[in-house]
Amino acid sequence: MTFQTAQEAERKFRKIMARTYLNQNRLEDALEIYAAILRSDPEDGDALLVLGNLYLAAGDASTAGALYTRALALNPKDLALQRQCALAQSEGATGSGESEPAGEAAVARLIEKLTGKTAPMPDAELEKAAALLDRIVHSDNPAEMVALHLDEIDDLLPALIELNIRQAESDGRPDLASGLRNLQQNVTLQKEAEKAENAEVIVESPSFTFKGSVLLLTADPEHPNARVSLAAACLASHGCQVTIDGAYDPAADARPDVVISYNPHTQPRLLESLASLAAADVPLIVDLDSDFENMPISHPLYPLTGLNTPQRARAFTASLLLSGLVTVNSPRLAEIIHSAGHPVQLVPDMWNRKNALWTRLPGTRPIANIGWISGPSQLEDLASIRRVVLRVLRELPNTRMVVVGDLNAYRLFDTLPEQRRLFLPAVPEDEKPYLLSQIDILLLPMRNQPFFQATSDLPLVEAGVKGIPWIASPMPAFRDWHEGGMLADSLEEWHQALRQLALDADLRATLGKTGGVAAVRREMSRSGRHWMEAIQQAVSVPHPTQTRMPA
Repeated sequence: MTFQTAQEAERKFRKIMARTYLNQNRLEDALEIYAAILRSDPEDGDALLVLGNLYLAAGDASTAGALYTRALALNPKDLALQRQCALAQSEGATGSGESEPAGEAAVARLIEKLTGKTAPMPDAELEKAAALLDRIVHSDNPAEMVALHLDEIDDLLPALIELNIRQAESDGRPDLASGLRNLQQNVTLQKEAEKAENAEVIVESPSFTFKGSVLLLTADPEHPNARVSLAAACLASHGCQVTIDGAYDPAADARPDVVISYNPHTQPRLLESLASLAAADVPLIVDLDSDFENMPISHPLYPLTGLNTPQRARAFTASLLLSGLVTVNSPRLAEIIHSAGHPVQLVPDMWNRKNALWTRLPGTRPIANIGWISGPSQLEDLASIRRVVLRVLRELPNTRMVVVGDLNAYRLFDTLPEQRRLFLPAVPEDEKPYLLSQIDILLLPMRNQPFFQATSDLPLVEAGVKGIPWIASPMPAFRDWHEGGMLADSLEEWHQALRQLALDADLRATLGKTGGVAAVRREMSRSGRHWMEAIQQAVSVPHPTQTRMPA
């Protein structure tokens, strides 16, 4: 047998083993074989196709498309490859776009995305980090050496932390190793966010570049909610001149180029401002953050924002008629507005990593805090799973109930000893990350009612940012997000999921990591383009006062 024949026979055997691993769902073993084959032969069509499929499954259509294109160049008539190329193109430029998709570091990231488990640090990265650390330690001037290698240190920071983790484990310091693992995870997430920010491209037509003035109208301009504040930051970062106010006076205020009004039916002056602006043909966007038409009477905000008076109901209808576009924060709410005949666009809720509390590491706890936060989930929702929660708390003494923002909800757990329950008052929006840091398992029960069906996925996104696993009712937005937690419908499913998470710290860490990676997609620098797209649509269509006859 010639050398070339023996080499080909070995490659065939390795591919057989890799396919066997795939059939057994041993993705890590299969991926390592195919990546090694591609490193040795960059024109191996089988390895290109399989790696492309795995990258596409992990949400990295950019890398998948590049691999498919390479494979298609080798076999242009392959219909299966043509379909995969078209599929990757239809997904758009999603993912990180790995420059070396078969490289050790890229494969490690791919394994992490596919399995939710942290892949081992590549040996090459660790060797580089160890060599750099050795040069610094043995330098005559360590400070100067650090200054000269700042960029390299930044690139190798996860590997440098990994070296310290291994040292702490060998020294018998599991507490220190655990803290360093949290730091490593936080650094990785921040690098993902920075990479996404640097790669972000605003989706707009070639002829559209908006740098004009935007007026944000809200009921409480002195204390705008997170959605208003983040919109202002997004628009300002794209060169817009942004003003937040509670009303518009045509006699005193400069005419804005675009107006976004938040829940304008809640204050008479907001609707009056919209009427004046519509008369001046200013493009108007109305932003809604809840399904107000289906808001239950029991909702704590119903007296303030519900359509419980004829005046407010008329104001709600009028604001939609005056607007050129309605923006909403959930796909289900978009369906409702669209079915009513109004132009609508989804602008998902997001978060801002410039708030240092989001990226601050949580402290370690000897117990698992099971937490519920008043807001999207209401007292009646928590009451529906109260017995399940109490059952788990009694079965597992190393747990504690944490209730945020609702004393009546806290009193549902009066039968527990004081040391087994904790109440935390509500805080301003920018301090919410602190509250989440007090929770190890987040509960999001919701009744199966139209109002809750249209809720936003923001609670799950925020839990992901803080690395907190969650259990939630199967609302549409929660099913669509699905990263970092478990959906539970029946009480038995709630009990099984809660007990499993409370017992298994590794599962909590894995889910938290998965949610954290997904949450990077909603960081303001990456997700903020949706506001620019909404403005593009609003200024590109005729104003409703020009196309609708008065009633």
